[in-house]
Order: sequence, then structure tokens, then C-alpha cells
Amino acid sequence: MTTQGGVLNLYKKRGETPLQRVERFRADNPEFKGVKMTYAGRLDPLAEGVLPVLYGGEVIYKDKYLNMDKEYSVQAFFGAETDTYDLLGFISEKRPSESIGVFPDNENDVNNIKSELKNFVGKRKQKYPPYSSKTVMGKSLFRWARDGEIESINMPEKAIMIYSAEFTGSEYVDVTSFKEMIFSSIDSVIGDFRQKETKDKWRAFFACLENRNLIVCSFDFRVSSGAYARGLIHDLGRKMGMGAIALKILRTKAGDYTINDSQR
Repeated sequence: MTTQGGVLNLYKKRGETPLQRVERFRADNPEFKGVKMTYAGRLDPLAEGVLPVLYGGEVIYKDKYLNMDKEYSVQAFFGAETDTYDLLGFISEKRPSESIGVFPDNENDVNNIKSELKNFVGKRKQKYPPYSSKTVMGKSLFRWARDGEIESINMPEKAIMIYSAEFTGSEYVDVTSFKEMIFSSIDSVIGDFRQKETKDKWRAFFACLENRNLIVCSFDFRVSSGAYARGLIHDLGRKMGMGAIALKILRTKAGDYTINDSQR
């Protein structure tokens, strides 16, 4: 592989940051030591999948790669929210504990979700998640949120296009397996992301749940650049009147780069 310039289609694992993925590639490919590299678009720590990375002379053309459409497969559950919209945030219950994770449990519920998703398709404005890199007055929303000052600013929003939004199914997951998935996901993240405090919040949440199954839903989204998959789940939860949390986010495509061709 030449190091003069090009694009790598890397697979970012769940738990690592895009920078950590680039560093892992360098460690596995010593010939890239000292070669300029940059990723075209971000992926949250708990998201995984396609991460296009420019290297060498191609780095100067980064702007043309920043507007690629994306495709995501997402798992979520209804009845609660977090301040990050995914597992890596402080959870708050939006429904009584006995009503959390029991939606959708009939055909009418599923049809209501599908009907709402139809309204998502097209041009729309999406507010940036509180925990994101977007800056306001020179300070990232992430920092505004960590400093407890997020309520003091007007949340910025961005025009996006949603080409398709589909409900693809649901399954029952027992609380024990669900809990193991939550904590192993949080533990997989390296760096300061409030992991200890977040796990404490989840423990308190699980203490209020009886030993039962929870419903986990699956969705596919095809969107323009800049759309947040976890934000779509958050918005859908609000529209359904009960909150929702993105459990797993898999980017299956970015522009012409597909997950089947990603380097693990």
C-alpha cells in the first residue's frame, strides 16, 4: 500500500474514538508513521462501523469528503432518556418503571412508530446533541454540558435530509443480558466520559426494574452528512411521548465506502 495519498475505509470498533482507531491503524502499519492522516466525519465512542480516513496528499481535499451521505442501523429502547442520547449518559426515566421497555408490544404500537417515521423523511432541522463537538461562543457543547451550563445557551441546529427511516423489527431481551450489555459497553470506552457516574445512574435505574424482559427495537436510517443517529432516536422518543435511548449504532455506509469493505 502506497503512503503517498489516498482514502482508507477503516472499521471503528465500539468503544474507541476515531483518533484511537487511527492510532491503532498506525500501530498495525508502521510504514504510516509520520504520514498525515485525518478522518472524514466523526463517530461517537459507542458507535461503530465505517470510518473513512484520508492520508498523505489526500488530506488537503478533506472538505470534499465531509458531505457524504450516511447509512445507519440502530437499536433503541423506549421509556427513558439520557443526556447524551445513548448509553454513555446519565439516564432519566420518562415513564413509570413498570412502563419502561414495554413499547411497542402490539401491532398498533408498531404502526404508530412507522407512521411517525414517515414524518421524519425529508428536509428537517435537527438540534445538536448536548454532548457533541459543535461550538457555541468558542466553547463546545460537550464542555457547556459538562460545566452544567447547557441550559444557558440556545441550542444550535442544522438542516439535514433524511432519505429513509425504517422500523426493521423488535425483540425481547432479559434484564440481566440488557444490564451486561450496558456496563460492558460503558467499560469499553477509554478516556474521561463520566463512566463511573454513568454506571452509578444505570445501577439505580436497574434497581427500580423488576426482573422482566425489555423490548429492543431496530431501525435503519439513510441520511445526509451531519445527521446524528442518536439524535434521531431521541427525537423519535419525544414524538412518541415517552423518550428513547440509542443502544447500538452501526454505520454501514459513508458515501461509496461500505461496511463490507472496511478494514477491521
